[in-house]
Amino acid sequence: MDRKRRRFSPEKKLEILRENLKNKVPISELCQKDVAIFIGVVTDTVTLWEKRRKEPSKRYLKRIEQFLKKK
Repeated sequence: MDRKRRRFSPEKKLEILRENLKNKVPISELCQKDVAIFIGVVTDTVTLWEKRRKEPSKRYLKRIEQFLKKK
């Protein structure tokens, strides 16, 4: 079966990550702390992104993209 891979922009991936964190949906059974460790930030930073009080830099968008690909 040939499945087409969906392609999302880094901004859309960040939006998906925010929604998953906000709704407490397990992301590959990882908690917010594990997400922060993978990306290379503290948990509070992930919380700020989730609540849209801060936007991640391009460097972190790249790590978020890598994390979501792992998913």
